[in-house]
Amino acid sequence: LSAADPARRVEVLPYHAAEPLKVVVCGGTGAGKSTLLNALLGCSTPSLACTCPRPDRDASMTRPEGCSTPILPTSCMRACTAAVIELAWPDADCSGPYEARVSLVSREEWREALLAACAAAVSAGPGKTPQVGEHRGAADWSRVTSCYGASASITAEALAAPGATEALVASLMERAADKGLGSRVLLSASTEAEFARLVQPYVDSSDEAEGGALWPLVHRATLFAPFSLLSAGLRLYDVPGTHDENQARALSMRSIIASAHTVLITSNIRRACNDKSAKDLMPLPLRRELLQRGSMGELAFVASQADIFNRSELVENLRLDDETPPLQCALARNAFTKRELTKSFTQNVPLASLGARPPPEAWHEAPFKLPVFTVSAVEHRKLLASAGGGGPSDDA
Repeated sequence: LSAADPARRVEVLPYHAAEPLKVVVCGGTGAGKSTLLNALLGCSTPSLACTCPRPDRDASMTRPEGCSTPILPTSCMRACTAAVIELAWPDADCSGPYEARVSLVSREEWREALLAACAAAVSAGPGKTPQVGEHRGAADWSRVTSCYGASASITAEALAAPGATEALVASLMERAADKGLGSRVLLSASTEAEFARLVQPYVDSSDEAEGGALWPLVHRATLFAPFSLLSAGLRLYDVPGTHDENQARALSMRSIIASAHTVLITSNIRRACNDKSAKDLMPLPLRRELLQRGSMGELAFVASQADIFNRSELVENLRLDDETPPLQCALARNAFTKRELTKSFTQNVPLASLGARPPPEAWHEAPFKLPVFTVSAVEHRKLLASAGGGGPSDDA
C-alpha cells in the first residue's frame, strides 16, 4: 500500500471520520520523523546506509533497484524539517499528480525573526556565533543568515552602535521585499523525482543555496502526491518540534498536535527510554486522560533506527549471555524498550482508579493502550528489495 501508484488506491479506512484522518509525527531533532514518513509512503533514501551530508551531492552513491525518490529531506548531520509539512492525496484543485502549496511567513513574522536574530548575536558577543540552547533567538539567527547569506552581517560588532539594530532590520526587510512574504507558492510536477527537486529548497533546512536559501521563509508546506497510503483521506504531518523559542510558532505546532486524530511520537531507540522531548509530549494529565477515557490509536510511540546497535554494549547492559547472537541482542533491546516505555507511561497513574469500561462496538472505541513500535527504515528497504521492490512477500 505504500507504493506511489494511483492504481493501488485504498478505497476506505477502517474508521470513517467526518474529516480527513490526521496523523502527526513529532519528536526531537534527529529522531527520524522524515525517514519514517518516507518509508511509510514508499520513498527511500538513495543508499541503505546513512549518507552525509546529502545523497544527491555525491555521484558515487547508488540506488537499490526499485528505490523511489525521497520526498521529505533527511540528514544524519542536522535537523532537516524547518516548517510543518502536510502530505495529502491530490484534490480537485491540483493541476497535476504532484503539487505543493507553500505558504510563506508574513512581513510581521519575518520582522520578529530578524529582531530575535539580532538579539541572539548581541547575546553571543563579539566574534561568536549564537548557539541553540544557549542564546535565545539562535534558531532565528540561523534562519536569517541562511536566507541572506554572509552579507546579512548580524554580529555583535555590527550591532554595537545605538540604533544599529533598527537600521539593520529595516535594511534586511527592504531586501526581502521581492521574496513574496505572506504569499503562497504553487509548484507542480508530473514525476516524483521532479517533485522532490522542486520542493527541496522550500522544505530542506540543510539546503544552503548560493545567494540565500528559501526554507527560512516557509510557514507551512502542503504536498499533494498520489501515494496510495493517502488515497482514502489520511493526512500525514511532519512537525519540526514544539520546543521553539518563538511562542507563536510553538503554539502553532501544539495546536496541530492537539487537532490530530493520531500522534506518533518518534525517538531514536538508543535514547527512547530517556528522551526528554518525547516525555514532554506525554505529561501526566495527558497520560491519565488517555488511560481513563482514551481510545486505541490516539497515541503511539515509534522507536526508530532499531538496526543500529553495539552487540557488546547490549550484552553488558541487558545482562545477556556472552554468546548471544547479534539479532537476538537487537530483539532483546526491542523488548526492553517496549517494556520500559509502557511502564513509564503508566507511572504515577493509579490504574485501580481507572474503572471498567463497556465493551467497544468498534475497533476505534477500544480502551487505550500505548503501542510501542521498534522500527528500522533500513531493514524495511532491504525487505522491499528482497521482494523485488514491490513490497514484502508472504514468506517475509
